Amino acid sequence: MQHYHLAVLAALATASPASAQIQTMSVPAAEARKVLDAFTSALGRREVGEIARLFTPDAAVLEGGKYEGRISQYLEHHLGPELAAFESFEIKDRKVDVQVRGDVAWAREEYAYVIRAKGREGLIQRQGVSTAVLVQTAGSWRIAQLHLSSRPR
Repeated sequence: MQHYHLAVLAALATASPASAQIQTMSVPAAEARKVLDAFTSALGRREVGEIARLFTPDAAVLEGGKYEGRISQYLEHHLGPELAAFESFEIKDRKVDVQVRGDVAWAREEYAYVIRAKGREGLIQRQGVSTAVLVQTAGSWRIAQLHLSSRPR
């Protein structure tokens, strides 16, 4: 009887959508995901230079219901000054879905983040979502467009 239960559990585990997604993630999707993971990591370390290299030079950024401009403008006038004002920026509970068609990938992310601002008591806690469009050029994936939004947790 115990062997039957183990066999049923094994069959259910391999048939679940989550494990199917893990098993069928293509190499290009995994490579595109690495770029998104590197972006999240660079945000946490507040490394603007590292962030910039993950984007195409003409990448567009949309945030808070507004077109923020190209990535260089966004980093110089928005994200860069924000990150400099943070003592810490922690992103957690990420859920990422990446789809690839040829040399274009798109991803949807859901996550929570916690910010500790310099010289400010308390934490800023938000729930966020983003959509990224990535392109593969010269064998490397880069973010070509990023759309971010968040709300209080």
